[in-house]
Amino acid sequence: MTGAVTALTELNFDDSLVSEAVPALFEAGRVPGDAAGVRAAWLDRFAREIYGVMPSAPDSITIERFPIAGETAERIAITLKVAERQFRVDAALWLPAGHDGKPFPIALGLDFLGPTGMFFGDGYPIDPDARISRSSGGRLSESHRGITGYRWPIKQINDADYAVLTSCYGSWVPDSETEWQGVGVWPLTRPDPAQPQPGAIALWAWSISRLIDVAERLPEIDASRVIAAGHSRLGKAVLLAAAHDARIGVVLVNNSGCLGASLSSRNLGETPAEMLARFPHWTCPNPAPAGAVPLDQHHLLASVAPRRLYVASASEDHWCDPKGEYLALAGAAPMWQQTLPPLQEAWHEDAECQSGAIGWHLRPGPHDIRPYDWARFLRFVA
Repeated sequence: MTGAVTALTELNFDDSLVSEAVPALFEAGRVPGDAAGVRAAWLDRFAREIYGVMPSAPDSITIERFPIAGETAERIAITLKVAERQFRVDAALWLPAGHDGKPFPIALGLDFLGPTGMFFGDGYPIDPDARISRSSGGRLSESHRGITGYRWPIKQINDADYAVLTSCYGSWVPDSETEWQGVGVWPLTRPDPAQPQPGAIALWAWSISRLIDVAERLPEIDASRVIAAGHSRLGKAVLLAAAHDARIGVVLVNNSGCLGASLSSRNLGETPAEMLARFPHWTCPNPAPAGAVPLDQHHLLASVAPRRLYVASASEDHWCDPKGEYLALAGAAPMWQQTLPPLQEAWHEDAECQSGAIGWHLRPGPHDIRPYDWARFLRFVA
């Protein structure tokens, strides 16, 4: 089933050349009685053929809490141990105002710059080991302070009575094909060589589950009410995390595209071959080529059922194939015993739709996550 993936010479951005049919989730057209067994089989196939098998949870997790000078947030220093090995990483926690002893639900996830991008002051330490997107220079620096706070609009989320917990993705798993196994999750967990080796997407998903472990240790948090959110490659990771971790009650998958919420079979925008040529460390070694696995991303979306799932797309984000994201969600809807409107009916600027526990919107504009997206998502979970 597996084979080397090579980059395509040309990518297709012409909608007229691809199908707009909603894919069937099951060959028989009906959800089988053993839905849990079906989901488990899907996830096993995804693990073995695309993402790799995630490691087991660590042997122990401990946290320490520190105030951040000039901020209302706290720094959470996290120590994870596996056998004699340990890994330390920082996160930041924001609590809503007016805590009266009743625990808050929490919105959590990884971020490209992490709390560094949310604080203009220097009270939160910069991680020298973090490796981030090449478009951001590869390393965290003072120039990154405070520049991406809009992606996690803290006041907006806190005003909805949710606490917020975030950490830098590149601290957990360096986003570098030459350094990703050098520090962080990989040397901590030492994935089983007898299993398909996890790529960075799977290890970021594992890391999101560890943030839930942290939330369970915070007395101010109601860890039975967890929202997990992710954008772009972290949207891919949060979707995979939600499919595996039932503690995530609601998931926001934003502009996740290829090997996230978008159908690979449409062959529009970024394809698995192109993605893996640029970022070979994101999946298991030599993943199955698109079409070789009799699954597509709507099966991964459906694996979140019966929990709540929200997919957000952007009209100008052609690289992520926003129509493919909508069609995948529509294809997954039968797992919730729901249906979504036809694409032609749903597709317009500022579009929103909800059917039971699934929802979607189309934001005007390019690839990003903005307060616009959070406003609609928070309305979905209200």
